Amino acid sequence: MKRPGTLILLFLFIGINTFSQVRIACSSNIYFALEEWVRENSLEDQVHVIPGATMNLFHQIENGAPFHLFICADPDISKRIESRNQGQEMSSILNKGYLVLWSREKIVPKELIGYGSADTRVALSDPRTTPFGQMGEVEIETLGINGTRVYGDGIIQVNQFIRSEGVDLALTSNSILKIRENLGGHVLEMKEKSIENRVHLLIENEDSKRVFERLNNEQSKTIWKEFFFLVL
Repeated sequence: MKRPGTLILLFLFIGINTFSQVRIACSSNIYFALEEWVRENSLEDQVHVIPGATMNLFHQIENGAPFHLFICADPDISKRIESRNQGQEMSSILNKGYLVLWSREKIVPKELIGYGSADTRVALSDPRTTPFGQMGEVEIETLGINGTRVYGDGIIQVNQFIRSEGVDLALTSNSILKIRENLGGHVLEMKEKSIENRVHLLIENEDSKRVFERLNNEQSKTIWKEFFFLVL
């Protein structure tokens, strides 16, 4: 028979990693890194990750979607969340993602000006709902890149376009760098074109607060770096 003291220690140990279901909505640029974070923390049964376009997720939150946390890649939307909650909710910057140009053929930066033809297919995420799409649109216009634009719902779908070999050029994010060896092609990192990923604690309880704190610890920073995010 176990002694009372042993049982107490056992319950305390179990409680360290026991959560009720915590729902995290996240901009798609950080989705794969966040899934890895869940696995590394053995939280597959306790944390549910919902990726999507930043603006679409924000609309869901406004309509009452019960997300405990929201990792947002749009500073304007972060300000709207903080204004709506009168600055009462907890938030912090996890890392910075940045724009990456992928091309099927090797292109040096100076060759990007006026690159492409009418047959060139250029992928980017939807600029109406994603900040990476907005940055990508600006780069295409600034460089005068030619071709047909193929819009994805978010970075995840843009990377799927690359994987399916359906495009010649893509404006994606640093998330592609983790899988680049499986995709072929070439990449040009644009670290100066970066966006903060800020996590907002929307529904506060003991479990969601513990997840929030874990997202900000030193172990998590190691994972963000492995996925080529810039850590402050």
